[in-house]
Amino acid sequence: MSCLHPSSVGRPTMSQVVLKLNECLTSENSRGGASQAMDSETSIEVTMTVGTEVNPMAR
Repeated sequence: MSCLHPSSVGRPTMSQVVLKLNECLTSENSRGGASQAMDSETSIEVTMTVGTEVNPMAR
């Protein structure tokens, strides 16, 4: 929801977004139970690296 802030100053950086998504993924993977239908053979590991060398230009 914080990504929808009307002002760009109030929105998180991409690094913050990636951090939160990784936290959600870790939380979801640790839940276990019936909702975790994937095992280590069928799961896909996603790694994201965000650098600061590229900054988007305003439109």
